[in-house]
Amino acid sequence: MSKTPLRRYLEDSDQSAEAFAARHHFSPWTIRHYARGDKMPSFKAQSAISAATDGAVTPNDWMEWSSRPTKPASAAA
Repeated sequence: MSKTPLRRYLEDSDQSAEAFAARHHFSPWTIRHYARGDKMPSFKAQSAISAATDGAVTPNDWMEWSSRPTKPASAAA
């Protein structure tokens, strides 16, 4: 799967998940899982991330990311 919106944001802003979590009152574990894509943030968490990133990562970004196919479509036989 492609990079999560949060992973892209952290990379673009040169921040670690731990630093972002500490600065914005999240659990480091939670931010690492959201950034890796192991766990999809709830809408409440998506809204909090949007506020923490000054709108750089929005709930719509998560919807677009989660709707991308994980595997290429197989060829019809």
